[in-house]
Amino acid sequence: MICEDLKGRRVLVTGANSGIGSAAAIPFSEQNCYIGVHYFCTPEGAKKTLEQTNKNSDGIMPTIEGEKRCEVQSVYYFECSARLPY
Repeated sequence: MICEDLKGRRVLVTGANSGIGSAAAIPFSEQNCYIGVHYFCTPEGAKKTLEQTNKNSDGIMPTIEGEKRCEVQSVYYFECSARLPY
């Protein structure tokens, strides 16, 4: 990954349960970023991605409960800001 030093940065990867999202989360963890592994319907894939990213750095798997998916952006911002280290 060619970019500025990302060590300690917080990254929320959406769709990280499979495909491009999962593939994107791993290089960020290799840069020692704190990863938020997001998924929509398949937590099993997200758990696998989180296990892989946690080999390199720390991370969480934030979830949205209930039918409020239209409010995802503000809820994730609040949840991730509250749980991620500064």
